[in-house]
Amino acid sequence: MTRAIQDELGLNYDVMLEGDLDKKNEALNVTNKTKTSVYLWGMKKDSDWQKLYKTAKPMLPGSVTPIGVTLFVHELSRYDPQGPIEVMAIQLLLKNQQGEKFVGHFTLAINGKNGIGGVSATPIYVSRENWNVKESNASTAPSVNP
Repeated sequence: MTRAIQDELGLNYDVMLEGDLDKKNEALNVTNKTKTSVYLWGMKKDSDWQKLYKTAKPMLPGSVTPIGVTLFVHELSRYDPQGPIEVMAIQLLLKNQQGEKFVGHFTLAINGKNGIGGVSATPIYVSRENWNVKESNASTAPSVNP
């Protein structure tokens, strides 16, 4: 079956996400633009560490899922506040309903002088990638307390 027919029938499970930085709540609000649920299984910062969640965080079609970025912002804010803007690459480890693996890529940039007000995020780019994380890194999915 061709990709065009799969798209028309709604059988294409490629993950499509949009992100918007919520500075007030220190969160990346991720909108699931996929026609089916997507599951957030973990996050990866630069090439330093990976975290796999004990249970996946479901992202329903058309819904907004806030992902806390406080940890990343405070880590970046340890840099010299008078120095240049620092950038950190973040990856979201995702699965679709078919169990296929995807990675959502975006970057956070922070201007130490402005704190959270100086944070910005790039649009999320999603690619089909195989990822593996050891269960020993399992943690609770990040949440936001508005």
